[in-house]
Formats: sequence, C-alpha cells, structure tokens
Amino acid sequence: MNKNTFLIPMVAIGFLAVCACSEGNNKNNGGKIGGIDVTDAIAAAEKRREIDPNASGGNTCLLAYQEKYDQLLTKDIVLTLTGFDESKMEVKYTKIMKPEYHSVNYTFDNQRVRERAGYTMPFKDNVQLGSIKAMSLAQFNDSYRAVTAEEDATVDEVLEDLHDGKVTDPDAQEALGNLEKQGVDKEVAKQATGTLRDAFRKVAEGYRKVEGLGDAAVWNVETQELVVLENGVKFDLQVDTKNTNDENKAAAIELARKLLDACN
Repeated sequence: MNKNTFLIPMVAIGFLAVCACSEGNNKNNGGKIGGIDVTDAIAAAEKRREIDPNASGGNTCLLAYQEKYDQLLTKDIVLTLTGFDESKMEVKYTKIMKPEYHSVNYTFDNQRVRERAGYTMPFKDNVQLGSIKAMSLAQFNDSYRAVTAEEDATVDEVLEDLHDGKVTDPDAQEALGNLEKQGVDKEVAKQATGTLRDAFRKVAEGYRKVEGLGDAAVWNVETQELVVLENGVKFDLQVDTKNTNDENKAAAIELARKLLDACN
C-alpha cells in the first residue's frame, strides 16, 4: 500500500456472528441476542452488500454540517445524553486546518479523578464530535483497522519524511506549516516522534468493529472513540463520561444513532 494514502493522514493530525439460542429465549428478549437486535444487524449486513465500496460523499446532509458541528451535536443533545449540570459545561469549537479536521467539544468539570501510571489525576467528562468527511467504504475499512507489520515498519520512515520536508501530501504540508507558524522547533518536534509512534501503534491496535450502526462503524478501546460511516460520509465521536469502556461505547452508539437520525 502507498504509505501516503494511509499512514500520513493518521500520523499528521463480516456479517454479525451470533450464538444459537433457544426459541423461548429469543421470544423473551424481543429478538435480541447478546443485547444486539438481530433483525437490525441482518438488515445492516444486507445494506452493506449493496453499497458501492468506492463511492463517497453521498450523505450531503452530514457533509453540510462540516462548518457547523455544534448544530449537529448541540448542547441540548449532550445534556440529555449525560444528564450533567449545564452550569459545569464548557464548549470548545476547534477550527484548525480544513473543516474535515474541525471539532466541537463539550466538557464537564465534575471533580472526577482517574488512575493513570500510578498517579491519581483529575479529568473532565468529555463528549466530542469531529472529522465529518467524505469517505468511501473501501477507504474506511482500510483506514480503521490494525496496521500490518509492514505498514508499522514504515511509520518511522514517514515521520522522518515529515520532519525533513520530503512529504508532498497537502494535509501533511499544512500541518507542518502550522507548526512553523507556532514557532515549534523542528528538533523539538522530532524528539516527540517517539511518543507519537507509540500512540500511533496503540490507537491502530485498538479498533473493534461495531455491528448494526450506519454502513460501517468501529470503536477504539484506546481513545474511547467511535467512528461511523453512513452513505459515503464519516464522523468521529469521542465519549468519556462513564466508568468503563463498555459504558462509554454504549453511550457513543446511542449518540451516533441520534445524529444519524438528523439526516434520515
């Protein structure tokens, strides 16, 4: 694979398998197995088989929110989802580079703490929408997965190319230009690549498929992030408001369905 089509953008910035259950159990759980609606999952699988894997940008409704993220993920939606106190809410709209890299972030200072690396640290509850972008199913499946050993081995080379100015990818060049404008020394940036490389590997290893959501979806266990593709347009949701990964995942899926409903 050409590293410019997969690795640089990341560095710079089947059918549902179910267990056989008794007929009586299926009646009792309303057609769900393991908490998943089987009918919906089958419908989603059939839909995916009909999709042109190379088509992108079909969901013009979602694309229209590229420059108004806060009108898709509104504060009212966030407050309803979390049940948090509005007086503790902070809203940050980030507009760096092109609209596909923008995001709106809602944080709540609920005086929570978290254990990390042996330390107890305060953290804010967080709900974020970002990266609304035209993307084909083929590109989505290629991007949001664990990298191969060969691809992993090229990351160092990509990072070196970035620092040496050898990369022609326009997004990477824009990112480097922003660093220069901010006065970031190249050597300082280069020293940070070790941390970036470790983070890249962890994120790439963290993707898990989510069935029955959009045309395709993945949850990243490292970043608490849900990436959803619907009719050639994808978006990212980050939800970190609960105590466990599974709880955050469930909240993110609930939120994603609500956002998709806005364009259906």
